[in-house]
Amino acid sequence: MALMESVSEAIVTSRLLVLQSKRLLLASTERRLLDGGPLRPQAHDERLREQAERFRAQTETAQAAYRGALLKFGSPEAPDFWVITYTRLIEMGTALVAKLRAASPELPPTERLEVATDVEALEDAIQRWRNQVRASMAGASA
Repeated sequence: MALMESVSEAIVTSRLLVLQSKRLLLASTERRLLDGGPLRPQAHDERLREQAERFRAQTETAQAAYRGALLKFGSPEAPDFWVITYTRLIEMGTALVAKLRAASPELPPTERLEVATDVEALEDAIQRWRNQVRASMAGASA
């Protein structure tokens, strides 16, 4: 069991390190882009913009991989675990609300009322989850 925990911890840690590296690369590239002077060729700025966009996409991918690894292998005792868990719930709930609202006009009036009630209940749950994220973040920083 201890081996499994250490492997799980190593997976989460490696994903976090990749994420941190991608964030550093992105920040460095953006800083170089902002620090450029009027004498720097436009082609160089364009290459830096393209590089920054690649790093931004890679950072988003690394963020998703870290979140996935933490949800799958992380310990519920870790403060980040709950922040990411509630964030994922909020994202999924918000997407579901949007889908329900988009489908609602096509439904008969009685079903539309039922969907509206469900949407309201889901929005209440999302607000509670947001409050939990804030509480978890406060606990993580304390």
